Amino acid sequence: MTTVGKDLLRNWLEMAVKAYVLINVDTPLTRETLESLSRLPHVMEVNELLGPYDAVVEFEVEEFDQVAEVLRREIRTVPGVRSTVTCVAIGAGFRGGHQG
Repeated sequence: MTTVGKDLLRNWLEMAVKAYVLINVDTPLTRETLESLSRLPHVMEVNELLGPYDAVVEFEVEEFDQVAEVLRREIRTVPGVRSTVTCVAIGAGFRGGHQG
């Protein structure tokens, strides 16, 4: 691996890890569940959804190994969370140019 490649790999490994969790919640507890999720320490944003999932949670941790811990000890323990599907971001995000 070249020096440039090693530097890129090192920078990537040092970046925070961002994950998105698609969640199904118990319908009567939707509001309380989303409010509880939004108060968790690693959570950056919570949005209610229309479609096959009820909510999406965005969270960030320092290291990849922490993703499973946040899921097990924080997100999945919130009353009302029935099931989760987790997607881990693998690169830099992009912002849209929509102005409206």
